[in-house]
Amino acid sequence: MSQDILARNILLLNSLEKLSKELPENCSFIVLKGAWLLLSQIADPSKRQMSDLDILIRREQKNWFYSALSKCGFQKMPSSESAWFRENHKGPPSIIDLHFSIRAIDSSAFWNIAEKISGKAMGLPAEYNFIHIIHHALLHHGNLSFKEISDLEGICLSEFKKNRLAEFAHKVSNLARRNKTAFLLYHAAKKIWGIEPPKQHFSAGERVFYRFFEFTLSKERKINEYILELFYCPEIFIRRFFPPKALLIENHGKVWPLNYIKYLKEKILNIAG
Repeated sequence: MSQDILARNILLLNSLEKLSKELPENCSFIVLKGAWLLLSQIADPSKRQMSDLDILIRREQKNWFYSALSKCGFQKMPSSESAWFRENHKGPPSIIDLHFSIRAIDSSAFWNIAEKISGKAMGLPAEYNFIHIIHHALLHHGNLSFKEISDLEGICLSEFKKNRLAEFAHKVSNLARRNKTAFLLYHAAKKIWGIEPPKQHFSAGERVFYRFFEFTLSKERKINEYILELFYCPEIFIRRFFPPKALLIENHGKVWPLNYIKYLKEKILNIAG
């Protein structure tokens, strides 16, 4: 099993290396989640599974990435605005998911604080990756899985080994409060380490958010991710149910409103399933 994971990770990271070579000199990208953990040597490449690569790019450079990905043999994935895939002779396809921003985090200053890791791949400071893993898991999937918990523990262990765990914890807390998502951090800390949140320091709004969030997650339903996105990431919720016209035409035909009805039916079945 570990050899399969290692082979898959090598294949995916080689895709990033090839992408770097096809991009113009002044073009770079920020690796997220698994790719950042592996390139930063925090996670073990024979144990940490990756199904795809998540990278953050500048919106104004998207055409450069589209061209570079095409040269690397990737195609735009149907029913997706941002995912590209390349078939492999053995195993599942390689997938690269392009992002223009990070969920629930102000990304305006990312390119000033990101540092080069490998080739044109850059990485954000550990506290940003820590918060992003929590946000993605809880706001997109409605739960912290074993993989995300292992990732978070791995980051903490890495900071501990560098003798800066206390400083790291302070930065994580400040970042969560700055982005008004401290209740997500508190939920993660409670689930992973059993640390009760400092409710006495909650504002009235934070208290309501935290209680609602805990109640929603306790139900463990597929609809959770949509409820949470509606409240905490409304722009993503809107995009889910009102996709771009080009995406509707590409996957469901040109006839309006029939194409939208087909799209909406898929979404409802997904929620119900």
